[in-house]
Amino acid sequence: MELPTALAGLDAHPWAVVNHGYGPAEDLPDLLRVFAEGGQDAEEALEELYSSIVHQGTVYAASADAAPYLARIAASGRQSVDALRLLGCLAESEDEHDVEPGAVSPRRCCTRPRPAPTSRAPAVSCGALPPAADARTRTIPTCPSSN
Repeated sequence: MELPTALAGLDAHPWAVVNHGYGPAEDLPDLLRVFAEGGQDAEEALEELYSSIVHQGTVYAASADAAPYLARIAASGRQSVDALRLLGCLAESEDEHDVEPGAVSPRRCCTRPRPAPTSRAPAVSCGALPPAADARTRTIPTCPSSN
């Protein structure tokens, strides 16, 4: 899957009306795009994604809305390990804020309607994947605890 297909509908989504850990999720399109494109700012974007959509182990409406984009980013072959790891953290969370219970479970986030065709992302645990090949000098995020 090409990256433009993976990110189809990203800018048209009403991010301002869904919240993440810090309020309205208007920053998510840029964070998802920078993360997906790779490059020198991708790691910082990934850290901000963790901080906002799985804030201290809690998931939000924006988390559920971001999950299909993360699955498509992984399916595009870009940032696959990190995208799947983040999806795993979302799925492992049992602390849901202002979101339907189970909204970011692998079954729900990978099968609900989306703006573009997608692949199903496998369910993963944050610790289930090996570190990325380029992870020699970086810390691999782990799922935050909701305790």
